[in-house]
Amino acid sequence: MGGGAIRAPWQARLRADVLGRPVLVSAEPDVSPRGAAMLALVGAGECPDLRAAHRALGPNVRRYEADPRRSARYDELFTAWRTVRAAIRSAGEPGR
Repeated sequence: MGGGAIRAPWQARLRADVLGRPVLVSAEPDVSPRGAAMLALVGAGECPDLRAAHRALGPNVRRYEADPRRSARYDELFTAWRTVRAAIRSAGEPGR
C-alpha cells in the first residue's frame, strides 16, 4: 500500500484482516518520488534492474499481519452479505 491512506496504520490493519493475509505498507506515503528514483538508477546504468534499484534504496516497507479472529469474523459477515444480496436479487425477478 502507498499514498495518503497509509498515514493511518488502522487502515493497513483493517485491510490485512479483511483480506486474511499480510499487507505491506510503504514507509513513505508519497511513493512516486521513490519510483522515479528507482527508474533513474536503472536509466543511468547504476542498477541493472528495478529489483536492484529497490535494494539500493533500502527497505521501506512495514508489514501488517492479519488477526485470525477478526479475519474469520469478516468472512462470516461477507457470507451473510452475499446471502442477503442473493435473496434481494431473486425477490426482484419477474414471476416470483
